[in-house]
Amino acid sequence: MALDPIFDALHAGIAVIDRDLRIVSLNAAYHPVMGLPEGFARPGDPIEKVARYLASLAEPDAAKAKAAADARMVHFIARKGFTYRRKLHDGRWIEVVSTMLPDGGQAILHLDVTDSERQTAALVAQSSRRESEERLLRAIDGLSTGVCLYDAEDRMALCNAAYRSILGLPRSIGPGASFREVLENQIDSGVASLGGVPRDVWLAERLRQHNMPGDKTFEVPASDGRTLQIRDQRLPDGGYALTVTDI
Repeated sequence: MALDPIFDALHAGIAVIDRDLRIVSLNAAYHPVMGLPEGFARPGDPIEKVARYLASLAEPDAAKAKAAADARMVHFIARKGFTYRRKLHDGRWIEVVSTMLPDGGQAILHLDVTDSERQTAALVAQSSRRESEERLLRAIDGLSTGVCLYDAEDRMALCNAAYRSILGLPRSIGPGASFREVLENQIDSGVASLGGVPRDVWLAERLRQHNMPGDKTFEVPASDGRTLQIRDQRLPDGGYALTVTDI
């Protein structure tokens, strides 16, 4: 039984097995998609041969490899059709879909879904980071000290309510805003006391202080007479934590 030439043109690996779980036919993509040596699996071979070989590549411990192969074979033996995703020994992910045939055999589709898995993992990681940030924000939002985290690109990641209040930041200045934009807003809103120096000079000095290596603590006057103590602490990821206290 030869597969239709159209199947050979597909990027998905296709295998047809009979009711005795022996390979009837394979398309051209089967071996590369499964990470098998060319010609390893042939018509007449039991599909169990493939399951045990792949398990041995993924798991060096013989007992664990046998258990993994046995678990794979359960799906075929059940003869009910199935769909699942698994990670191969080379790090790629494949989706396996088995469809029962009228003669009791099975047609099995093997699709490389590595990109999809990576995108899903990235979304999960992003969601996890967002949840962590939200928990952190809830923890610091009740503090009277202003707290703001900036990333390695000097862009705001999150800040608490006190930070906004002390510096008079509008809602338009939020996550994604650069440190320079925050400083410029302090000038434009009149919160910053320039001490008679030109705007550009004051801004350049604050940026110089900010970019100095190590942790810094210094005081700056506000236009309404307050004195703000600022602590600028570098973080291991290249970003930094900035705290502002009205003293």
